[in-house]
Amino acid sequence: MNSSIQASTATTGRTVLALGAILSLLLALFGAAAARPGTVLAAGDHCPSDTNGAPSGAVNGAEGDESEQDVSITYSGDPGVVTLTNNNDTDATVVFCAKGGNEFEGDNKNSGEITATLAPDETQTFEFGTEISYFVLYSVTVDQPEEPGGEEPTVETCPASTTLLVTFTWTGSTFVPDGGDAMGVSVTGDTNLAYFMSTETITALVVSAGGDTRNITLDFPSTTGSISPHNYEVFGGASMSSLGFCVGPKVNPDSGSRVSVEIDKDAECAALNTDGTATVTGTIKVDNHGRWAVRLTSALDTVLSEGDQALARTTIDDLVGVELAVDEVITVDYAITFEPQGLTSFVNFIEVTIERLDNGEARHKVYNDRAAFVLCDEGEEPAETVQVSIMKHLCDEVTTVAEFNAVENAGAGGQPGGFGTAPGLVATVLACPTIVLTGDVPKPGAITNGNVDFDFSVVAADGTTQILSSDGDFMQQALCEDVVMVDVNENGMLEADVCLDTSMYTFEVVDGTVVISETEVPEGSTGLGTIRFTPGSEDETALATSIGDVEATGVIT
Repeated sequence: MNSSIQASTATTGRTVLALGAILSLLLALFGAAAARPGTVLAAGDHCPSDTNGAPSGAVNGAEGDESEQDVSITYSGDPGVVTLTNNNDTDATVVFCAKGGNEFEGDNKNSGEITATLAPDETQTFEFGTEISYFVLYSVTVDQPEEPGGEEPTVETCPASTTLLVTFTWTGSTFVPDGGDAMGVSVTGDTNLAYFMSTETITALVVSAGGDTRNITLDFPSTTGSISPHNYEVFGGASMSSLGFCVGPKVNPDSGSRVSVEIDKDAECAALNTDGTATVTGTIKVDNHGRWAVRLTSALDTVLSEGDQALARTTIDDLVGVELAVDEVITVDYAITFEPQGLTSFVNFIEVTIERLDNGEARHKVYNDRAAFVLCDEGEEPAETVQVSIMKHLCDEVTTVAEFNAVENAGAGGQPGGFGTAPGLVATVLACPTIVLTGDVPKPGAITNGNVDFDFSVVAADGTTQILSSDGDFMQQALCEDVVMVDVNENGMLEADVCLDTSMYTFEVVDGTVVISETEVPEGSTGLGTIRFTPGSEDETALATSIGDVEATGVIT
């Protein structure tokens, strides 16, 4: 069992926040969380078996963690959750059954055999809505990786669902399009580092170097970018001989490491210098949200005109070579000076490549992000920004503010609660676990109410509007017993693997008044709720009114 902490505030109306510092806004709506479809328990004393009772190899018990052929299985009796995570590099198929106990409505029941097929690194959670007395694991089958084809070079084409637009071949002095038609693509640079521009959005590149041909995908498909074979160990240090361009939907590469990061960058207005140049400043954040430690192998930052013409390029030295542990985040400042060339609107474009730290295997993907900016007005200083974090909770049985306050005051782990206390926070998160959007994954093993659709709009002081489902940066995280110092499961120990999910969505906004509006309420919610801030953060000082006003009006000021 695993869980994480951070709790509660709810509102359905227009929300106004006066921000002077980083604000963590914790949201919880009252209502019941829905069970995963297709996991309805059927009558029966035992899970299906050739013999009475649990078959040979059954894993019995109300809760625990198991591993079979590198498939992690976490199960808990209450609220009856089975979580499967495939840690292999190939697909895995799990056949299992969950058996209900004698103390829930409807007496003995079981799920019957359930077959779940998981892609590499995929997690699936099954919620049965009632206590599980034991869990039966019938089989785990892991697909075998394809055997390498001897010493033959690897030749990959555009990834599935994408198509080749055009290929450029190096002639000894320049890249030339095969057949003579560039198809709206231009390539500059050389065989060690090439830059491209395209009138169509490029999804992936097909790079040939040293006899191998591999596809390298773009984390965000783009009309501009760069590529260097030296960021990928499979090419053995060889230079490029040809470069293909693929168009179509966003895809993953066909080979390479499965490590992954998230990139987020911002840009202030560019200040004019006395020599006529301009300097743009901002921050770049890299979040290792994957399963392995990573090393950043390159970080190229480019200032572009609105037509994607490169005005300046520089390497972000503070990122190159950085090693990030799992869940580690690094944020660095940057400054780039460029010639405005009479323009006033620009784009700052960052490209990062990574490799797995323990074996040096590169991810065949370029992680990129854009930030638009303008020249500062005369005498204007770049605006200060702050971070707004929204953590959404959905209560299972708590239906009123009075009930929520009673849970908070009761505390948890044998410690008294109350507003702003860790035991009070733990108690409310246990009663109102976090929810995340469909497609996002809560911290594996942590207590959560899973995937539920909801949405918010965030309007900054400068009028910029961001939508949580499309613009919010998802941050998977958890808070565990040994950190919060509260015995969540009340077993007399403070354990590092007993956690509450605290996954959230973050936004960079201009400092000032921020308006947050809930635009989609979770299914099953009453629309009522309250607000809490991270204990000890002092974020509550940004609240101009009172929590009572928020509860009464649904407006946070």
